[in-house]
Amino acid sequence: MQIIRFSRVGLTLIVCLLCTVLSSPFTMAQENNQAPTSSNTAPFVWLLKPQLAYTYVLSLSDGLAVTNRGGYFNIIKGYVDGGKFGYVSKTGQEVVAPIYSDARGFSEGLAAVRNEEKKWGFIDKKGNRIIPFEYEDVEPFSNGLSWVKKDGKWGYIDKKGNNVLPFKYAEKKDITNQLVQLIVKADYSQGVYNKVRRTFIIKEDTYDDIQYGDGLFEVRKNGKNSYVNMSGQVVIPYSSLKDRLIDGPFHDGMAQLREESKADDYWRLGFIDKSGKTVIPPKYRKVGTYFSEGVIAVSENWDRTTQSGTFRLIDKTGKDVLGRDLGIFSDVFPFYNGLAVVQRYDAQKKSYLQGLIDKTGKLIIPVEYDSVDYVKFYYDLSDGTVKYQPYPNGIILIKKLADPKYKRYYTGIADANGNVLLEPDKYKGRVVPYSYDSVAQILAENAFMLINIHTGQEEMFAFYKWISNEYSIIAKRAEYSPTGEPDHKFYFYDSKGTRIFPLSNEEYFSDAYVSPEGITVEQNGKWGILSNPNDTPSDWAKPEVEKAFSLNLIPDEMKSGYISNISRADFSKLIVHLLEVKTGKTVATLLAEKNKKIDSSAFSDTSDPDILAAYSLGIVGGKGNGVFDLDGDITRQEAAVMLARTANILGISPTNSPLSFTDNNDIASWAKGSVSAVTSIKDKTNQSPVMGSIGNNNFSPKASYTKQQAFITLKRLFNAL
Repeated sequence: MQIIRFSRVGLTLIVCLLCTVLSSPFTMAQENNQAPTSSNTAPFVWLLKPQLAYTYVLSLSDGLAVTNRGGYFNIIKGYVDGGKFGYVSKTGQEVVAPIYSDARGFSEGLAAVRNEEKKWGFIDKKGNRIIPFEYEDVEPFSNGLSWVKKDGKWGYIDKKGNNVLPFKYAEKKDITNQLVQLIVKADYSQGVYNKVRRTFIIKEDTYDDIQYGDGLFEVRKNGKNSYVNMSGQVVIPYSSLKDRLIDGPFHDGMAQLREESKADDYWRLGFIDKSGKTVIPPKYRKVGTYFSEGVIAVSENWDRTTQSGTFRLIDKTGKDVLGRDLGIFSDVFPFYNGLAVVQRYDAQKKSYLQGLIDKTGKLIIPVEYDSVDYVKFYYDLSDGTVKYQPYPNGIILIKKLADPKYKRYYTGIADANGNVLLEPDKYKGRVVPYSYDSVAQILAENAFMLINIHTGQEEMFAFYKWISNEYSIIAKRAEYSPTGEPDHKFYFYDSKGTRIFPLSNEEYFSDAYVSPEGITVEQNGKWGILSNPNDTPSDWAKPEVEKAFSLNLIPDEMKSGYISNISRADFSKLIVHLLEVKTGKTVATLLAEKNKKIDSSAFSDTSDPDILAAYSLGIVGGKGNGVFDLDGDITRQEAAVMLARTANILGISPTNSPLSFTDNNDIASWAKGSVSAVTSIKDKTNQSPVMGSIGNNNFSPKASYTKQQAFITLKRLFNAL
């Protein structure tokens, strides 16, 4: 996960792609189909108001933020250097004191930390050292494995520090979340490893080269090509192809064939489908890079001397789509969103110029720019595919080469109709599309600039960075103090450039970090945490989660991190809040009615009144030895026990029709009665049980419990009476 960094001490721009994280389905019988409503209208919500006394509070991950005392932002390296590093929770509790020379975010319950000898190891969320300090570099855990470097070579270790794969690799390429291509530099032997099954699906030294695309591996041995599926089985053998492959990996279900021509010294190109059948015979001299959107541009008369030919558009059967030429070009790149970049060779300049066409061959952008760009690409590890996203509002970047030696471009903007809104050399800088309102960022010689490309309105900034298409963080131009130190002021702006938070000039932020789980900000020397407006519930959970919002069951400070595991502290507080909302009574009144009193000495690690009230009401217990374990995760069976006890306090009785699960035997004896209760109590608005199966009729009692799952179950319990 990359984190956006906004420094108050330099003009550093760090590009970040905030990936949308999808959780696995959480089905509880019927879902609520009621139209969602929400009281959570504020784009930024304080999860923790500024109160943390650190030099820096950095990225959030797994509910914890990296902290630093005594360090500084190294402009050259692009990160905080020096000082000591530790961790703090979203509630403001210091979980690990700043004692390490470096630290990284948590993943799968473990975080990498570095000692004074510059060796990396791993700790858990309580600060316990789990894996010794013996590695030169490390990556976060994924599927229970971490890619670590030792004695100059890389290998995999598990969460106990056991060496799963030997330290002999030079590099790796992640194909999906589960599959990785491993490369040994010495002889470039390579294989494909399944991190979940802990086995090679393609053994090392089996092939000379491996390339992945569209669900199949194109493999080569002694110059012969074949195809292997995701299980390692050869599905298209070389013997069935007869022709040598040129652009091995599949794209859009098609891969190229190359056949030597007897008529001239040009290769002829065609295509096969995933069955290995030749569906388009090799007859073209030049084809586009690969099939996309079901079509590809092809040329039968392309000439290498002039670097040009007449192109036509064909579909996957080889049929001429238009019945006429696209035009004469050097190359036609893949289509995205109905548009494709075209290229012509300029013999005088001895370089290529680019333009943009649609699928009818109409020139949207004339072929006169050194580069044309209208989509951004990203690699999706969830399915191993390259995906694209058009720039907002149809913005097209048109570039002219400013410095051939260093490939530096001046960038302008055109719209989807080909109208030039900003000439490339007007600001002599780099343009980044910003919003659906066609606002652009200019990185000029010494400053950032926000420009409305329709009105021409300009505003100068010291820093600028994008959170989403709706919201951004912008630091105003530096105002220098008498000592010469820059005083950058961070504000939140919407897509139209209007400041939306904070509204007062006295409440600006002097520093900020952005991660999917939240935004850490510094204000008046103290650090706090804001919600990230991109942090929203999963699609399947959104209707019921938003209904929980409308019922006032979820405090604002908890409206974040929906797919993350809920802590013991947060779940206890939510249950107390549910009791107050449902009964209309304060927790103090509820305690008095039951002749219960708060025991302020119950736990050594918390004095939170809500947690102590939940303990006094018999809803939650400690972990032993006077420890509550505020930030510890809860399991599904533990949640069931707390929900059943809450139902009892509310006078909600279970029915005689509890659900039965395939994994009933896995439920602990102390939780069986509670699981039966919460699976028989139903939400009267949609007849969904408070808790149910998470798939394949499994209750998964020891599985973790996410925030959005907790919100839904509380909403269902609220509606059960």
